[in-house]
Order: sequence, then C-alpha cells, then structure tokens
Amino acid sequence: MTAGDPASERPDRLGATARGPDGLVTGNDGPPSLDIAAGTDVGKKREINQDAALGFRDARNRFATLVVCDGLGGLESGEVAAEITIERIRAALESCEDQPGRCLERGILAAHHAVRDVAGERRMGTTVVAVVLGPGGFEVMHVGDSRAYLLRDGTLRPLTVDHSWVMEQVAAGRMSPEQAERDPRRNIVTRALGTDVELNLQLRAPEPLQPGDTFLVCSDGLSGVLPAKEIALILGGPFDAEMAVKALIMRANQLGGPDNIGVAVARVGGGA
Repeated sequence: MTAGDPASERPDRLGATARGPDGLVTGNDGPPSLDIAAGTDVGKKREINQDAALGFRDARNRFATLVVCDGLGGLESGEVAAEITIERIRAALESCEDQPGRCLERGILAAHHAVRDVAGERRMGTTVVAVVLGPGGFEVMHVGDSRAYLLRDGTLRPLTVDHSWVMEQVAAGRMSPEQAERDPRRNIVTRALGTDVELNLQLRAPEPLQPGDTFLVCSDGLSGVLPAKEIALILGGPFDAEMAVKALIMRANQLGGPDNIGVAVARVGGGA
C-alpha cells in the first residue's frame, strides 16, 4: 500500500431468543446467527506486517463487526497506525449501547485523531474497511483501497469502490476497470485515515441481511492477488468462517504473497 500526493436458551414465548452454536443471539429481537473470523499474514515478500484485522462480537450478542486496516507502507510506522485504528474501533464497539453503525463511525473518527496525535510531525496513515451486522441489516464504511464484498446466491458483489488514483481515472473515463487492475500505479491511495486534518470516510446506506450471506473485508494483499472468481469459489465452499480466512490467506501466498494479507469473514446462518 502506498500513500498518494480486517449456551443454549429455549424460546418459551413469542419474541424470545435462542443462542446458536456460535453464541450469537438469534430470534425476533436479535441478529441472525453469525459465524465470524479474522486474520492476517505477512505474506512472502514483506518483512513487517502492516495489516491488522478484527472480528468483533458484541458481549450482549446484538451485533458483530468485521474490520481490516492496511498501514500505508510509503509513510512511517504504518503498522502502528493500523493497530491504533483496530484498538479505537474495538473500544468504541465494546462501549456501544445502541446504533452500532454510529458507534463504529465514532471509533473510526477517534482512531483518525489518535493516529494524528501519535504521528506528531511525522505522516502516518492506514486504510480501513468495516462491515457491521445486526438486526437492522448491514452497514459498510471505508477509506482507502481495502475492500468489502458480499457473496449472495453465488454472486460476489463489491460493496466498496477504491479510493485510489486509478479508480479516479476510471471514473473520469480515462482508464477502463481492466486497465486499472493492471496499472503499476494501482496501489496509490487518494484517501486514508490519519494522513489529513479531516477524515473523508465513505458510508454505505444500511441494507437488509439475507440467510446465507457471506461477507468479506480484506486488504489489497488479497484482492490484488486473487481474481474475484477465485475469491467467490473459496467463500462459497464448505468452510466455516475460520477455514475460509485460512484458505484465502493460503491461496494468496501460493500466488506469491507479494504484500501483507488482511482478511475477515462473516457467514449469516439460515442459508440452504
């Protein structure tokens, strides 16, 4: 990444809840059963892992969150920026009383200011992509070129658009998406957390969940190496979330592992 300029309760009445095998509440008052996992790997070419990932479950089983951060390698201490961001987001989610989407947004904004405070005269930054899942559906937030995807009914759907120089060229009609994927400048990001005074965070409107949905958030160490068809094939396989994370990381390394790899996956229960 380069800066430009991751007990069982029986329902005994209407509206009661039950806990699935993963411990997340199911029922009329809670989110559907969710299986989540997250992980990172240094890859095959880097000496330092600047990616960080989080798979968070609310202690009261109201919501879950996936986060991946990719510290900017062209700046100083990208791994520090990524870890600070994960810590601030986790703290905001742990203290969340209501509206987890707003809690997530507050955590990201807190991380932005914390990274800038730690940086001082230095310039530090990280990408961040996050998906929060709960009874109201799912929300997506991101800055930079780390991505979110939804696999639904066998189709892999991107939920984010990279904040990168090449995607600006695509939007302006100067480059095709296929050219952007191959361009050597594709890693130049145009927005990041911590690099500027104001954080230009992109928010996606909430959407409903469906049984069988699978969510992926990842750094470009995965999305820049694995074709979308192969990502869909792995996510659609007979794996739980933990095995899907491991399989995606392993495959990225088999293809050369040119960058750090950050991955988080959530599966929504109830699919066929």
